[in-house]
Amino acid sequence: MTVWYTRDLKLRHEVVELSDGSSSIIRFTIHPNSTHLERWIKGSHIDSQNETQIVEGSKVVEVDEDQFMSNLETYSTAISNMIPSSLRIDSWARQCLVKKIIIEARLDLLHYSLYNAYNGSVGNRLWMTSVEIHMGTIYELEKEHAMVQSIVDLEEGRVIDFVEGGDHGYCESSCCCAICLEEISAETHVACMPCFHVFHNYCIVQWLSMSHHCPICRFEMPTVTN
Repeated sequence: MTVWYTRDLKLRHEVVELSDGSSSIIRFTIHPNSTHLERWIKGSHIDSQNETQIVEGSKVVEVDEDQFMSNLETYSTAISNMIPSSLRIDSWARQCLVKKIIIEARLDLLHYSLYNAYNGSVGNRLWMTSVEIHMGTIYELEKEHAMVQSIVDLEEGRVIDFVEGGDHGYCESSCCCAICLEEISAETHVACMPCFHVFHNYCIVQWLSMSHHCPICRFEMPTVTN
């Protein structure tokens, strides 16, 4: 199984000017809209997915602005601990998420500081920074396809309108292939699954190279795992 991640961040800042001589402080919290979407896929198909909020158990982290701006690694551990354990990601993904939060916060603070310095407003402040995280974890499941020999052994034939088929024919008045959704017309070359469902020969061969289930009734063919 292959696991990969997507990250979307939005930082919201509320700035309070401090007049008591205190140093500038950044207060980080997780925004309540933050979500974690877990998705399991097989090939190009979504097998299942689950979305949860990730605010439960989150902590408030306060850091000194000057130290935060001078060293990228100073508060990595503190911000990592702010992210609740309910966000089920590995240490590498958590580290990447923390670095992204730090870099975006530093850029926002830098732009704000430069703007205020240009306008002659320089002072200590409290940054209340709410981090909205939308994390995606995608699990790419191993694809199980039908054994080559079982595909070769499919009974092939052609469709004969309104006529009882023999060993190499199938009686169909009007139907469509459940894979490509195109009509199976008279004299079309088809293949029949052991469950007796009929498809275009090319369609079912391609289908079984990716999945071992009948696309109609989920009948299981002998499998090989990639």
